[in-house]
Amino acid sequence: MRTLLATLLILGTSILPSTVKAETREWLTSVDEAMKQAREKDQQILVDLYAEWCGWCKRLEEDVFSTPIFQDFAENLVLLRVDTEDGAEGSQLQEKYEAYSLPATLVLDTDQVMVAEVKGYAAAPQYIATIRQEISAFDELIRGYERFGDSDDLRVLGILADEFHKRSDGDRAAALYRRMIATELMSTEQSVRIRYQLTDALRLSGQYDGAHQELTTGRRDASRIDDRELVQRFDLLSAQISLDKGDCDAAEIAFEDFMDLYQGSKLVRVARRRLQTLRSEGFRCT
Repeated sequence: MRTLLATLLILGTSILPSTVKAETREWLTSVDEAMKQAREKDQQILVDLYAEWCGWCKRLEEDVFSTPIFQDFAENLVLLRVDTEDGAEGSQLQEKYEAYSLPATLVLDTDQVMVAEVKGYAAAPQYIATIRQEISAFDELIRGYERFGDSDDLRVLGILADEFHKRSDGDRAAALYRRMIATELMSTEQSVRIRYQLTDALRLSGQYDGAHQELTTGRRDASRIDDRELVQRFDLLSAQISLDKGDCDAAEIAFEDFMDLYQGSKLVRVARRRLQTLRSEGFRCT
């Protein structure tokens, strides 16, 4: 991502050494409690995604999280630890940010936008340096949005939109995808695919009515150009929108219907995984 954005802006990073030791802090295990504290303190959330079978997750705890240098670094962060196999919040966060390789660490803002992501294991100094670099890259991305968000350059808009989308920043991603469609510089096929991205961005931002409107238009246009895979993606997205808005009965039916209708689709495994999470004992429908 930084390599692409380097064509837009000049990235400057600053890694400051830690000199003050801090006491070991307890990790929160509830997303709601972490979000509450983050908003009250105006802090970001560092999320440790782990599983009991993950040996490197245990090494990360021993060699990084327990060290004074990390505790000092994390002094102004809310610490959240979730089990990716709990069938509940941990599984949902792993799915949302596609963090399937463990260990994985995320830094989220108070809107659950992914500010930073660290994959795998590293010694404490390298681990902290990577997070700092990722945070600097996110700051650069925001500057890119402010500088180029009104551009008519589809390539620039696409780079920014896709990066914000990947980070679950639905508001900024949706604005950029709308801008791309408004330029009227894309082919019909390109426009339909960008409308799919726009629909998902609206879902991420909680704009469910707008998402349904775009989904109806996008699915119709995907059918017209006979893009069967994209039609399937729209149908799967429809089920996810129902799940996100708290209509879990409708979502369960939609996922089941999807698996029956598209039995040979590679997307069936995605529908099955989300249905399993929905039906798990720890899942809360909100």
